[in-house]
Amino acid sequence: MSRLYRELLEQSNKIKANFFVPGHKKGRAVTALGDGFPFLIDLTELDGTDNLMCPSGILKDAQERAAAVFGAKQTFFLLNGSTVGLETAILGATKRGDKILIDRCAHRSVISAVILGGLEPIFVEPHFDAEREIYRGVLPAAIENALRENPDAAGAVLTSPSYFGVCSPISEIAAILHALGKFLIVDEAHGAHFKFSKKLPKTAIECGADASVISAHKTLPCPTQCSLLHISKTSRIDGERVFDRLKLLQTTSPSYALMAALDNSITEISDGRLSGLLDKTALIPKRLSGGVTMLENDDPTRLVFDVSKLNRTGADTAEELRKRFGIYTETADNRYIVCVSSIGNTDEEFDLLIRGLNSLERRECSREKNIPLPSVNLAMPPHAAYDKDVEKIPAEEAVGRVCGEIVSVCPPGAAILIPGQIIGRYASKRLAGQRIKVLK
Repeated sequence: MSRLYRELLEQSNKIKANFFVPGHKKGRAVTALGDGFPFLIDLTELDGTDNLMCPSGILKDAQERAAAVFGAKQTFFLLNGSTVGLETAILGATKRGDKILIDRCAHRSVISAVILGGLEPIFVEPHFDAEREIYRGVLPAAIENALRENPDAAGAVLTSPSYFGVCSPISEIAAILHALGKFLIVDEAHGAHFKFSKKLPKTAIECGADASVISAHKTLPCPTQCSLLHISKTSRIDGERVFDRLKLLQTTSPSYALMAALDNSITEISDGRLSGLLDKTALIPKRLSGGVTMLENDDPTRLVFDVSKLNRTGADTAEELRKRFGIYTETADNRYIVCVSSIGNTDEEFDLLIRGLNSLERRECSREKNIPLPSVNLAMPPHAAYDKDVEKIPAEEAVGRVCGEIVSVCPPGAAILIPGQIIGRYASKRLAGQRIKVLK
């Protein structure tokens, strides 16, 4: 047994309650794959196994089945995660030098596409709820204002739902963009399960997006790296052009085991098992007896616990839950703990989570508030800055310098700094203790 394998097993055995991605929850949510998975079906391009670069057989059929389920014109299997899907969709929808609207909370992969495509980003600020200290999504008025100032923008890329389970009004935003002949791409990474229950928000494709990218591995029962790129039936984006870009970026050695698991996950969650999960999560607010409350969001499977009434930080609380109870959460910040639940979570895990949360005691300490990301002030286009010579310096000394890299915290992956951005005091303070690449 290799050291890496052994150490991963040791880490896995510490987990008593799994509330992080991937959604298969150490395989518990998967019922249809045999004991020999993945090695028995870890094959290559043979007669009968098809080829993802030019599918005409079983892979073509599998992608068409996925498109039918999600109501898309075309669906592409992604084996490099949603990152490659967002890069592909953006590059397929734009030409070098185009302007595009991007929400400020965009994942770093969107910035990667901007660099690769030589695009000019126009950042749109989502609405920040200062009372609850979270972003509440992009408002239609913000898109309208951005388009008035940038009528030559080719389209927009938005994130919905957010990491906190909050959706933007995609239908309204799509209508605004489409009236002007512009496209809408939605990073729907955390909403792969939306299609499978009427109690959940409508999907971006149902709301009129031209393309969406979903991380099946986050909330469906399949392994990490499995994602889907959908092109809508009324899309303003050329699916063939998108596919050409996908062939540039995606691996030429796709895992058949991952593709089989991705195909299977759609069947697994289509079996009505999601209703049982929703019944369980609906009871959680009533089971909380201490000072912990829940954030009201659009996705009842995305459990966001507010510990501010206990004068705690989410980060310290998540650490305590992990050490005392073996409860592993997805992420935490100054105020909240985010737990990702799926059909793989057991009653025992939910019971342990509630017990852990109800055991928390109030602390007497100061708590910094969550604040918005710094506005992006660009000294030059990101693609130009990315090609410049750089040096690494302490973040504390970087104020006023021009950033030469994408700096983000994953999760959730939003870029704190991007190439070409003038570094301000907020970013310098937040990244204290780290070294940042800046232009020489």
